[in-house]
Amino acid sequence: MLSRRTMLIVTGGAGAAGLVGVGSAKAVTRVTSTGEASLTAQEFRLIAAMAEGIIPKTDTPGAIGAGVPEFFRTIFNDWFLKDEQIAFRASLKAYDDEAKLRFTKTFLRCTAAQQSELLNDWDKKSANMFARPPHPFGQFKKLTIHGYYTSQVGLELELKATMDAAQNDPNGPLIQPVSLF
Repeated sequence: MLSRRTMLIVTGGAGAAGLVGVGSAKAVTRVTSTGEASLTAQEFRLIAAMAEGIIPKTDTPGAIGAGVPEFFRTIFNDWFLKDEQIAFRASLKAYDDEAKLRFTKTFLRCTAAQQSELLNDWDKKSANMFARPPHPFGQFKKLTIHGYYTSQVGLELELKATMDAAQNDPNGPLIQPVSLF
């Protein structure tokens, strides 16, 4: 049986390494590149809790330890277009609204079991490829996985990848291939 993290890798979460190091950005921006307000402290905590629910701490750091919330902040501030920022912020509100509807409290105030139930339900809804519009949790999960596996923690501790692959060939691979099994 494959572990949860192995399944995330196999399903393509670790496919791209184009944003290596982006999750390590620590600067807090109050206004994004589009002029929209940056993520609020409450939104940032919600992102952190949801991401940690997707990739929890085990024998290696989870999403928070890998800097995934900071990765989200960077993507939100510097990469999302204005309409994507608005839609992402609306989806965060919708997650909290659903938690309040089901458990009479925000996602952050829910128990770990309630948070897990919500995350699993949203994951099932996002798996419907025919839903229009697609459930926003699919994007959230993909960004979480991408942020994790392109972080130093994800690359070195989880994937056991080494940069430069110990080669002196300038045309050689940047990252040493990793065997998943």
